[in-house]
Amino acid sequence: KIKIISALLVMYLGFTGLSALVSPFSGTFLGNGRYDGVLTIGLYVLSTLILIRYFKPGKWLLLGFGGVVSIVCVIGIAQFMGFNPFYLYPGDYNFYDAGIYYADQFWSTIGNTNLCAAFLSVSSAVFAATAIRCDGAVRKWSFIPLFLSIFIL
Repeated sequence: KIKIISALLVMYLGFTGLSALVSPFSGTFLGNGRYDGVLTIGLYVLSTLILIRYFKPGKWLLLGFGGVVSIVCVIGIAQFMGFNPFYLYPGDYNFYDAGIYYADQFWSTIGNTNLCAAFLSVSSAVFAATAIRCDGAVRKWSFIPLFLSIFIL
């Protein structure tokens, strides 16, 4: 199974490189201003190949992910309260001024509210499954990020 995934990743990188070679646009190796070109895709593929070969996930990963989700949600709650912790909004504006005084809506550490919603949807499903399937400390600690992600959603 790992060999198939590795082969597909290498093929993806090969097609990306071939696409950049025959592209009529300049700068495709670095992403042509968006910084997601062949070089970046190559780093993604290399990182993935290293991870699927050497990384062994454990329960500590769920606890770390729960901590990250909790931090993201607490920062978002501060934004819901009218604070601007990362100065994502211009001047004295806050989260509730989006669409009125400026065009985009940003939330917590991820930024784009739609990406945050997707992240929290996935994390709430992960922690719901963790609360059902795991036991001990992992189960007990999974309720905090589960509650926070559902509350924010």
